[in-house]
This record gives sequence, C-alpha cells and structure tokens, in this order.
Amino acid sequence: MSRIEDAEKDYLSGMKYKDIAEKYGVSLNTVKSWKSRNGWQRDATKKKGAHKKSKRVHTKKSKVAQARSPDVIDELVENDELKDRQKAFCLYYLQRYNATWAYQKAYGADYETARRNGHRLLTNADIKKQLT
Repeated sequence: MSRIEDAEKDYLSGMKYKDIAEKYGVSLNTVKSWKSRNGWQRDATKKKGAHKKSKRVHTKKSKVAQARSPDVIDELVENDELKDRQKAFCLYYLQRYNATWAYQKAYGADYETARRNGHRLLTNADIKKQLT
C-alpha cells in the first residue's frame, strides 16, 4: 500500500490532519490536498463542524386588516363625505400604512407627486376621521 492509502485509512478512522502529517513526514497542507484530490469523506454521523440551518421557505402574512376588513369596507361604502379615490386611498393606506404608496395606487401618480400629496391627504379631516 502507498502512504496516501495508509493516510486515508488513518483519516477515516478519525485521526487529525496534524497527526497524519507527523506520522508520514509530510506537511499539514499535503495531507489536506490528498483529502481533497482523492475525495476522502468521513461518516456523516461523525461529521464535525458548525451546524447548518436548513432554509425554510414560507410566505409572509400580509398586513391587510382581514379580520376587520368587512367592517372597514362597509363603513367606507356608507361614507358619503369621501370621493371614490379618497376611499381607495384609505383602503390602500390601511394595507401598508404608507401614504406615498397608497396615493400612487389610488391616483396613479408618479412617486414625487405621491410623496408630496400622500401626506396632505392624511391631514384631511374626513380621511383622518375615516382612518381612525
């Protein structure tokens, strides 16, 4: 048997790189290269090293107020003080609590316009009353 094969048996039996290198009179890096070139692999049950977490894939629950959505929608439909787009703004705002995004969705405006006017809608007394 060659010393590489002997070193492999020692490695598989659980010997450390350092001990194998001393036994065969080679450097530590030589033993490591033998391992990678020849594909030495210890039993998976005896594997040392850090534990790796398995990735979990799941969908996040949306922040839409689903439990109270029928009440909110009924209240919004009955409200005659707000225009249709203002009602849509209220619904979108309750989904993400982001006035800019809600304004873009309700009015179809660009970002800059929505950034300026979304805040203004939140100061409207009727909309403020509806949202509370």
